[in-house]
Amino acid sequence: TFLEDEKLSEVDFVKIDVDGAEYQVIEESSEHVLQKVRRFGIEYHEKGLDRIRAKLEAAGFHISYFPKKGKISGVVEFSRKAKQDGEGNA
Repeated sequence: TFLEDEKLSEVDFVKIDVDGAEYQVIEESSEHVLQKVRRFGIEYHEKGLDRIRAKLEAAGFHISYFPKKGKISGVVEFSRKAKQDGEGNA
C-alpha cells in the first residue's frame, strides 16, 4: 500500500472525493489501513453515506463534522474515537 511504500505509521487526514467511488475506496480498505488514519473528509452522494458510516464506525470512527444533514450529497468528516483507559494495551 501507499502507507507501507512511504513508511507511514499514521496519517492525520485523508480527503476522498472520487466522483461516486468513495464507497468502493472505503469498503475495500483493510482494517489495518483504516487504523492508521485519524480523520477522513469524504464526499458522499445519495444514500451511500450509510455504507461509509457503517464501515468507519465499525473501525472506531464517529462523525465529527456534518454540515449538510439531510441533503442527498455533501461532505462529512469522520474522526477516530479516543481510546479509553486500558484500550489497546496488551
